[in-house]
Amino acid sequence: MSDQPSKHGEQHTPWGPDQIKYHALHVALTGDRDDDDPVIVESNVFREVVHEDCAGLRLKRLDVILGTASSGGDVSVFIENETQAVDMVSSDASISSGSNYSEQSGVIAAEPDNIVELGDVWRVDVTEAGTGAKGLKIRLIFW
Repeated sequence: MSDQPSKHGEQHTPWGPDQIKYHALHVALTGDRDDDDPVIVESNVFREVVHEDCAGLRLKRLDVILGTASSGGDVSVFIENETQAVDMVSSDASISSGSNYSEQSGVIAAEPDNIVELGDVWRVDVTEAGTGAKGLKIRLIFW
């Protein structure tokens, strides 16, 4: 039996011993992008064109991050690939009242809807703002 990690098994991730190509995007979604800017419900709060470094990769992880947690109600975002007219998440990615962080891999759409191609335009909508939440950011990880 080899001491080498199995190819394309559980260890075939960006962080495991059998590493693969990945790309992480960190996006600030509030005001002038400071942690003290309030979260507001808004469509098209962020739009981005897929570049070469991300083309052909799959959205595999989505983190929602707040500078200041909501004192009441969830903060939620929704991500869509406008070019392919598909939802990249199966439901809103939410962070619960009182929390500053939530890892949301469970809401990512199944293939092929989570795959982005060169030139695709994807967008983020803020669908719930909570009470007093500030400094909304998301981290999208593709591999």
